[in-house]
Amino acid sequence: MRLADQVEDQPREVRSGDRQRDRDRDGRGRYPLATAEQQVAEIGDLEEVAEELHCGLGRDLLFAVELFEDDLGAVGGPFHARDVVLAAVAGGGHPGCFAGGDIDDAHRYYGWYDPSFFHFFHGEFGKKAAYPDRPLISQEMSTGYPRNDDGHPTRFYLFQHHTPQSLVGPEAYENRDPSLFLQRQSFITKELAETIRRTNREECSGVLHFAYISWFKNVWNTQTIEPFPTYYALRDALQPVLVSAELYGRHFYSGSKTPIKVCIINDSVSGKELPAGKLIWQVKSDGNVLATGALVTSAVRYYSNAWGEFVLSLPVELHSPRVKATLTLLLEVNSIVQSKNSYDITIATRSWADEGLKHSIAIFTPKNSVQLAALPIAAREISSLQDARAEEVVIVPNAEAVLGNSKIDAELRRFVISGGPILLLQAGAKLPSLFPDQVSAFRTCSGEIVSMHIPESRVFDGLEPLDLAWFELGGGRIPRACRGVYQIESQRADTTMLAEVVDIHGYLKTPADLAKCTGTPLVQLNDGKGKVIASEMMLFEAPQDPIAGRLLANLINTLGSAPQAS
Repeated sequence: MRLADQVEDQPREVRSGDRQRDRDRDGRGRYPLATAEQQVAEIGDLEEVAEELHCGLGRDLLFAVELFEDDLGAVGGPFHARDVVLAAVAGGGHPGCFAGGDIDDAHRYYGWYDPSFFHFFHGEFGKKAAYPDRPLISQEMSTGYPRNDDGHPTRFYLFQHHTPQSLVGPEAYENRDPSLFLQRQSFITKELAETIRRTNREECSGVLHFAYISWFKNVWNTQTIEPFPTYYALRDALQPVLVSAELYGRHFYSGSKTPIKVCIINDSVSGKELPAGKLIWQVKSDGNVLATGALVTSAVRYYSNAWGEFVLSLPVELHSPRVKATLTLLLEVNSIVQSKNSYDITIATRSWADEGLKHSIAIFTPKNSVQLAALPIAAREISSLQDARAEEVVIVPNAEAVLGNSKIDAELRRFVISGGPILLLQAGAKLPSLFPDQVSAFRTCSGEIVSMHIPESRVFDGLEPLDLAWFELGGGRIPRACRGVYQIESQRADTTMLAEVVDIHGYLKTPADLAKCTGTPLVQLNDGKGKVIASEMMLFEAPQDPIAGRLLANLINTLGSAPQAS
């Protein structure tokens, strides 16, 4: 910056087309700083930074760049060889390349290339990215890029790197409704902004969310420009005074009572303390208030956060078995609203979740190692498949613990071939051994987002395209929808991928890279006269999550509608 001041110019990014222009004087006897920067790229020597220059910033991130006397003579020397050393830093979010950012400017892509915002509920961003006694910022906190004409994901990421498919699966493509991608992208952007503001007060000195031009439609026309949902999401998340809820899963049963932590953030433009007041919470659906409550709030010093908690108590009766609702938070001081924030949630009755349970069920437990209490359904227990009745759907919970025994595996295959329907829950690595011609491999994954591969399948009856994400696990655990995925022989007529996962990932170089981060957590296998559905979905969470409950019921109903063994 001292050099920039001497040439009366501000540092700027150097582009390839600037080279000749930046070598010439600008007509007023000045040499722009880009001249020296360009010379660095062309003749500067790169070597490791000496130990005394590390300053605790990490030896693997720095290089010494020496500028020679003739490069800097025009900016008011005298400078001599090795008098000036600049630290050129690999980009904050691009290890190993000079892409942007610096030591204090952490470029991150949470929910796009990097883990979702749920992984930072305890301040992990600042704890990992900040250096001691340094001001942590981010001038590129990105969550993906809608394109300006229609809101579909930018084609570079859609077709070359398959990044948006991690968020919405096949709904990312251009023959689908772009509002689904916009909805998911605005959701993760808002939640990330709020998470950092709640948890990184001490470490973080500022974040610029990226890239604002992608949050608007028709940016080239002042008459038709209009905001995409992300604009409104960030408008709420970046209020100077913000009331923010720490929410995990967004699916709730009617009649449930859920403790919700809430944070009041005072970055008021006045720079003053926020007086004591009242926090009002409301749950609304179709203009109707379903539930409401309030708690008294204490004064919050300027540039400080304060936490509180309320119990989200939902009514037992709903005007519809499943409702889209909004949880709204209002922070009032002296009857004046200081902050208003809202969150979309889904509420459903237990009868809605269980609607597909129209068939008799038998739980196959040849070993006493499974936890029947985890399945919220009425069923009789059998220790042999020969005891299954013709009208029953057989469920094997914790199937990975059951399979692998040659006698049991052979019994199961005979049962299916003869026409028996079986639901395998979390068979894991045992499924490829049981059906080697149809399933080639299994791998575990974080599985926060699952997408419907065949949305018209009856297994998704009553469910919406973005439902299969972030099932509530309880206990403050990161919500997820599945625990692993299968690699299948998808060209076979007897093998059907029902749902799919694309792991959050960075740039892809080869088609093989994509194969490493994709798979199916829900597959149907036809074998003889029978049918197997193997699920790695988090269906044991059905007691806490109505979407998980509905999916479990749909799977049983689907199998029960198949031809039964005679």
